[in-house]
Amino acid sequence: MRNFKKIILITGISALFFPGQCTASQEMPAATVLDVSGGAEVLRPSTLRWMPLEKKSLLPGGSKVRTGDKGSTHILFEKGLETAVKLDNNSELSLPRGGALTVFLERGRLFVMREEGASGRFEIRTRHLRVQMSLG
Repeated sequence: MRNFKKIILITGISALFFPGQCTASQEMPAATVLDVSGGAEVLRPSTLRWMPLEKKSLLPGGSKVRTGDKGSTHILFEKGLETAVKLDNNSELSLPRGGALTVFLERGRLFVMREEGASGRFEIRTRHLRVQMSLG
C-alpha cells in the first residue's frame, strides 16, 4: 500500500512540472513536432489550456495544434512514419485518436507530404469536405 501512494505522488508531481506530458493512460504519441516557426500552440487532451508548441514535442492522440498570424509547424505522424503535414499560419488541426490517420482541419491551410509507396490511408476532414489519400 505504501508503494502505491508513492507512485501516485510521483505522477502528480510530474504532471505539475510537465503538464500534458503525463497522463494516467500514457497514450502513445500520435505525432512528433519536427519544426515550429512563429507562434504555435498545443492543447493536449489532458490539459485545459493552450501551451506553446516546441520542436521535438510528442503529441498524443486527441491533441489540437493551432498557429498564429506568422506561425507554421511541421508534424510527423508516428504510424508508419510515412506522413508529414505542414500547418500554415492562422490554422487549427485536431490529431487522431487511436491508430487512425484522420485529421480534422478546423480552419486554415494544411499541406500533406507522404513517402512514395506509403502504406495505409490518410484522411483530412473539414466541416464541409473529406479527402482520402491512399497512395504516397
